[in-house]
Amino acid sequence: MDKGFYLDIGANHPVKLSNTFRLYCLGMRGIIVEPSEVMCRLHQLYRPKDIHICAGVGEADRLSKFLELSYHGRSTFSEEKYIEDGKAGAELTKVTFKPIFKISTILRYCIPKDRTVFALLSVDAEGWDYVVLQSNNWDAYRPLIIIVEQIDEDSRNAIFKYLTDREYLRIATLGCNTVYKLID
Repeated sequence: MDKGFYLDIGANHPVKLSNTFRLYCLGMRGIIVEPSEVMCRLHQLYRPKDIHICAGVGEADRLSKFLELSYHGRSTFSEEKYIEDGKAGAELTKVTFKPIFKISTILRYCIPKDRTVFALLSVDAEGWDYVVLQSNNWDAYRPLIIIVEQIDEDSRNAIFKYLTDREYLRIATLGCNTVYKLID
């Protein structure tokens, strides 16, 4: 635990429904990437030993439109996901522009100095999950475990193929999240 770190993309709340909170409680530290300023402030308050980045993750380092919805857990960079959630009753509350970084950019600059094992990559990017995964340099950064949200059958199939091509084995599906393990 003391040499491992996590990268939690789309971290949302620091405690509720968090894929990394238990690891934090056990002493692991990592990098939190969350575009919602409110959720970032909560992470800084409840998890001060993590590295916090108030941004998104995507295919290139740039600015992108962030659509904040009435339920913060549905806020997204994906226009398609926003339209889908709008039809389900979620209301747009705010549009801002946020920095977007590739996974490889974040890891190049932010890996905690005392951590050497990339233990967990958690991705919950509300429709951008496949795009997020594509932003990694898989030759340089290979997490042992990946938890990724897959919102429909198309994304489930695309992500499965993408990760199995990179030598990951699907080991569990928990609701809308699928867990992959690096093949030894």
